[in-house]
Amino acid sequence: IWHSRQVHSGEDFALAGRRLGVTVTAGTLVATWMGTGSLFGSPQFTIEHGIAAFFLPLGGVLGIIVLGRICSRAREIPAMSVPEILKVRFGRAAQVLAALALISAYLVIASYQYRAGAYVAKQLFPAAPEAMLPVAFAVFIILYTVLAGMISVAWTDLVNGILMSIGLLGVLAWLAVTWD
Repeated sequence: IWHSRQVHSGEDFALAGRRLGVTVTAGTLVATWMGTGSLFGSPQFTIEHGIAAFFLPLGGVLGIIVLGRICSRAREIPAMSVPEILKVRFGRAAQVLAALALISAYLVIASYQYRAGAYVAKQLFPAAPEAMLPVAFAVFIILYTVLAGMISVAWTDLVNGILMSIGLLGVLAWLAVTWD
């Protein structure tokens, strides 16, 4: 609700008014990279495939490095989305393909969010009706995003990225101390 007061245009909603600094942008990238898929999918993949799974996150690291190198140029392009940037450079067909790819990816990401939220809620409130938890989280996430768009999501991601990084470093320190 507090961030919604800063939204006055479509650019404010979709791009946080192009005012996100390096810290918030890095925080949202870290949170996205280390998000639900990593927390729930990677451990199972590691159990099934062993040490080779540690190479899987290298794509995310490479993506963050590439995005860090090109973000200043992308900010100068008069577009509000990746598909629009691709349209400027490569035409309408590239825009449509990018939009379809993003829609597919976001459907998967949203399903992870709903499932993860429902899983956490089930641990906190075991008596809650299990079938309603994903629906409740879908409503919460949609309302949360609709209120202020990217600025609310980015600041939440920053906090989540910090907490996940601290947790990851804490686990690594614990493993270093207790490893036999």
